[in-house]
Amino acid sequence: MKIQFEHLTHPYLLDLTVSGQTATAACNGETAAIEILRAENGRLDLRVNGQLISAHISSEGHRRWVTIQGRTFLLTRTDGLAPRARPATHGASELTAPMPGLVRAVQVQVGESVSQGQTLLIVEAMKMELKVCAPCAGTVKSLKIQPGATVERDQILAEIE
Repeated sequence: MKIQFEHLTHPYLLDLTVSGQTATAACNGETAAIEILRAENGRLDLRVNGQLISAHISSEGHRRWVTIQGRTFLLTRTDGLAPRARPATHGASELTAPMPGLVRAVQVQVGESVSQGQTLLIVEAMKMELKVCAPCAGTVKSLKIQPGATVERDQILAEIE
């Protein structure tokens, strides 16, 4: 599978071949042998050319935030393929933080009716504002955070019923 992406305005072409729990990745003339040890909930534990690496991945549309050893990289897909949807929820009604950050705004109150796609919260991460939107229409059951709170990736922010 070939994936085109951009990092800091530089284009890259990743050629990824996956077979079961192993993969080969080629990018910019370098090839890596990858063993997938764990892949769940946006976390990857890999053995890359014999070295253990843990990565956390958050996504929104064509953008991917990849955090490895405390460094976060923003990768933007440029190949025109529609990204696979990954809902930012643990359960049907729990909204979670897409990545670690600071809650800048809470735009709803408990008991308020919301529509699908409505912005409920704004989280700042890496000097970017990320909108946390309602995955479905409903009523705000609870808010687990306040403006100014620091949140971790996948931390529950609100519940909708």
